Amino acid sequence: MGKKNPDEFRLSPQDYRAMLKHVQLEDISLEECSAKVRRDKPDKSVGIAVKDKISAELQGENSVQIDHSYELVASPGAKKDFVLKIACVFRLRYSSNEPLTEDFLEIFRKRNVPLNTWPFFRELVQSITQRMNLPPLTLPLLK
Repeated sequence: MGKKNPDEFRLSPQDYRAMLKHVQLEDISLEECSAKVRRDKPDKSVGIAVKDKISAELQGENSVQIDHSYELVASPGAKKDFVLKIACVFRLRYSSNEPLTEDFLEIFRKRNVPLNTWPFFRELVQSITQRMNLPPLTLPLLK
């Protein structure tokens, strides 16, 4: 599924909302996780960058498996000079009593999946930073 400009979606907002009513989150799990702190780096202010990637795989016409990966990097400048790096992959399984279309999933991946995974990622980051004996890092709400 390639990236599209939101104006290029072939599904009307009304049709999207109608299909969304039939979708249920069946399962969410943490599939991969890694964290690394580099305590040898100078203790100066750092910037935090979060990247994510979403892939979807239809499993029949009424089910989809979605992998949502996040990578957080805290660094004073260049990415290679990171102080903290946390990466993870969440796997979600959705079902619907109506067939799922590519047009629906294109919008769903961008709009709904992050709303489902972001709270889990925020909690993971806060928990891991505390366990690494770092000040707990609280990420902002997704708006």
